[in-house]
Parts: sequence; structure tokens; C-alpha cells
Amino acid sequence: MKKAHIVLASYVVLAVLLLGAIVFSNREEILVILSRLSLSTVLLSILLSAATFIVFGLQTAYLVSTYSERRLSVFDTLTLIISGAFWGYFIPLKGGSAYTFFILKKKYGVRIAQGIALILVSYMFSISIIGMFGMVYFIRQDTSSIYGILISILMILNPAILYLFRKLFGYMPAIQNKFIVKLRSALDDVFLTILSSFNNIRTLFVLLLTAISMLILRFTWYAVLLNGLSIDAPQEAIAVLTLAAEMANIFTFIPGNIGVSEGLTGAVFSAYGQNVGVGILIEMIIRLSTMVLAFSVGFWAILYNMHLLGIRSIRALKEDLVAHAKTIYYN
Repeated sequence: MKKAHIVLASYVVLAVLLLGAIVFSNREEILVILSRLSLSTVLLSILLSAATFIVFGLQTAYLVSTYSERRLSVFDTLTLIISGAFWGYFIPLKGGSAYTFFILKKKYGVRIAQGIALILVSYMFSISIIGMFGMVYFIRQDTSSIYGILISILMILNPAILYLFRKLFGYMPAIQNKFIVKLRSALDDVFLTILSSFNNIRTLFVLLLTAISMLILRFTWYAVLLNGLSIDAPQEAIAVLTLAAEMANIFTFIPGNIGVSEGLTGAVFSAYGQNVGVGILIEMIIRLSTMVLAFSVGFWAILYNMHLLGIRSIRALKEDLVAHAKTIYYN
């Protein structure tokens, strides 16, 4: 079976499971809630989706200028992340990042190691911020979870863990193999680039501002939808959902994280005594809002960049993306 067929099949299976979860949870309540969904709520959801893309795009533009002294155009600053979201629905394991690396290298001459470091440093800092909020949450509980606190501490200290790993990496015996030598050199380049970011006060401020902005936007997104659908949910549940959703966005293993995000939202709603189906419905509205932008603005931006780069078709672009991805491992 072709990969495209496998992806399509997984979408169908997940869609059936999600719809089944909604129908069997409480069909009457879901239908009543859907009847409250207004055009203004949908438009506001799409606007909040655009805001998250823009914030991440601005951070990407800053990191590119810091690492490579090149400036992203306004067009790419506003659309590169949205275009990546489009590819994320077809390529597993952060497929959108592959497109980001490709454009940064082809249009701006950004080295692969710099592109990887750009993505990783953003995720690492976000994990640290989420860990801080997570630790506050667990400490405030009546029965504090020692495991939750320990995991939060590890999340906060993840840059230090990378530093220790890099030190241990340096003590590994030299192996005279062309592939191993290139791999070690590339990894060391990535490590040094990431660690330099944590020694730059200005970069830390930008990362902090971006991470906090993304959490605020995500929290507002959930609050707006819940309010628009007249759903009463505790603020704590929205806060926990916000942190969990941001972590889920970082650790994406299937195209678009379809099913994972919906299941996670449903689980959080259930833990706070809410209808599982309502949680899934909220996340599906968020997903559709994102897909509207990814499959319109994102796809248009892809076609525009294809024209600039002389790529004649989507198939040719896909082949270039695959070839580019291989260079990460073999060059």
C-alpha cells in the first residue's frame, strides 16, 4: 500500500473513531451545542489561529537573522509556518519542519544545522516554560504529585540536559567512518547553536515572549470557543488543557496530530467532569480553523515559492523535499 493511501486510511479511521466518540457520549447535548456555533465565533477562531502562526513566524524570522544574519521577507515571515502546517497534514513526525528547512536553505542559504537548531531551541524553551507552569499546578494541588513535580523539573532543566549530553558526546571515542564523522560534526554544530541561544539575553527574551504569547493565545482560543458555545468549564481545566495542547503540538508523531489532540482534549474535559464529546468537538473546531488557513493561505504560499524556485509541480516539490531530508542524514 502506498504511503498516501496509508495516510488517507488513518484519517478515515480516526474520523470514524472521533465521530463515534461524539455520538455515543451524548448526541443530544452535542447537537444543542453545535446549534450555538455562530459565524462570528468561527471567524474569531480562524483569527486566533492566524495570530498563533504570525507569532511563531516572527520568532522564526528573528532566529534566522540571529543564526545566519539573513532576513526573512515579510511574505515568508507571515506564511512560512502556515505552509508548514499544510505539509504537516501529509508528512508524519513534524512534516512541516521539513518544508521550513527546505525553504530556509533554498531561498536564504541557511545551513541545515542552523535550521534544525532554530526549531529545537523554540521547542526546548517552550517545554521549560510549560514545565514551570506545570510545577506550579502540581504544587498547588491538595495532594501534590511528586512524580508530576519531578517531571516538571526535568522539563524546566531540559537545556541543561542537552548541555550534559553534549559534554558526554565529546568524550565518545573517535570512529574513523565518513558517515559517523559527518554526523558528529553536524550534531556538534546543532548543539553549539542551541546552547549559544541560551547565552544570549535578547534571544532568551524573544523566546520567553513567544512562549508566553502562544500560551495566552491558546488559552484565549479555548475560552472564546467555550464562551461562544455557552459551555461552562472551570478556568483550571482551560489552563491544564492549554499546557497539554502545547506539549502535544511539540511532540507530533502522526500527520496533523489528528486524533491525538482531540483525544487529549476529551480526556482533560472528562477529568474535570465535562462531556468527553464536547472536548473533542472544541478541538475539532480548532483544527478546522487551522486547516482553513493551511489549505488556503498556506497552499497559495507554497505555489508562490514554487514559482520563485522554478519548481514545476507539487510532485517535483515533494521529490525535492525527500531529497533534502536525506541530506540531513547523509551529508
